[in-house]
Amino acid sequence: MIKSHPEESDHLDKELEQARTELKNTIKVLERSESHLRTLLNTIPELVWLKDAQGTYLGCNKRFERFFGSSEADIVGKTDYDFVDKKLADQFRENDARALAKGKPSVNEEEVTYADDGWAS
Repeated sequence: MIKSHPEESDHLDKELEQARTELKNTIKVLERSESHLRTLLNTIPELVWLKDAQGTYLGCNKRFERFFGSSEADIVGKTDYDFVDKKLADQFRENDARALAKGKPSVNEEEVTYADDGWAS
């Protein structure tokens, strides 16, 4: 059994409390930053999404939710093949492959029809 000195224990308690406070402050800063980025993402009038290298959705904006007619929570973790026909999903994956090969963001100009109201743009 390890016995500690009261002074050592008090010192460790203070360090632990300081670490907790710093962590809480860091979490608040990150939450504020995430909120700002989410607001920016959702006010952009274009379709915006993020996928991993395998084509799995990691996130999207409100406009993109309208395109698939699904919430972001229902889109994340799925691929194009879960939402559109194979031919269109294959085309999207080809665009993804080109963007990955460039190693930088890219813009795709396409005509799309929104699932939520049938509007084409």
